[in-house]
Amino acid sequence: MRVIFLTRICLTTDIDTLLTHMNNARFLRELDFAKIDFFERSDLFRLIRKHKGSICLGATTVRYRRYIKLFSLYKIISKIIYWDSQSIYMEHRFVTSCDDFVNAIVFCRTRIANCDVEALMSEALLVPENGDLEHAKREKPPLTPVLKKWIEHNELSSALLRSASKMEPQSGEAVTDVGAGKYAKEVNGNAKKLSKEIIDQTVMRPFDVIGCSNPTFSDPN
Repeated sequence: MRVIFLTRICLTTDIDTLLTHMNNARFLRELDFAKIDFFERSDLFRLIRKHKGSICLGATTVRYRRYIKLFSLYKIISKIIYWDSQSIYMEHRFVTSCDDFVNAIVFCRTRIANCDVEALMSEALLVPENGDLEHAKREKPPLTPVLKKWIEHNELSSALLRSASKMEPQSGEAVTDVGAGKYAKEVNGNAKKLSKEIIDQTVMRPFDVIGCSNPTFSDPN
C-alpha cells in the first residue's frame, strides 16, 4: 500500500499554555490536513466521487508518546492499513525529522457512505498496465491484532450506547428511585454481557489498546 507523508513545523500558533510544545488538540487539526492530502494524492477522493460516495469520520484514537517542541520539523506519515465493505482504516504517525521518533500514533476509521469499499479499493489497486484484479485483491493488508482489538472496542462502545438509549425514559416520564436503580442495573448487566462476548478480558482490556499517556513526558513505549 502507498505511504504518503506531509512535512510540517510546530509554530507559535500550535503550542499550549506551557509555551514549550505542540498542543494536544493541534495533533487532530494537523491530522485533518494530512487526511485530505492523502485522499487527494492517492486519487481515492476522485474514485469516491466517481462512485457517488461520501466521506465521514467514524472514529479516531491518538496515543501520545512524546511532545513536539516549538519550531521542530515533523512528518505525518499516513497509510491505509485495512478496509472492509463500509470503511477504510488508516494509521498516521507524527515523526520528528531530527531523530525519526514516533511522537504520536493515530488510528482512524473513515466511513465511505453509499459505496462498496471493497470494490472501490480493488479499482484503486488495479495494475495500470493490465488491470490485474487478482493482484489488487492480494494487496489487501491483513487485519493486525491491535487493529482488531481497536475495532472490537468501537463495536462494544456502539452496542452499549444503543442498549442504553433503548432503556432511557421517554420525554415527560418521571424516573423513580426504583426505576433509576433498575435502569442502572440493566445497563451494567448489558455491559458485562457485551464485554464478555466481544472482548476476552483475560487477554486484553479495551483500554489497554487505546490508553493515552501524558505527552508532556517522554514515553519510549
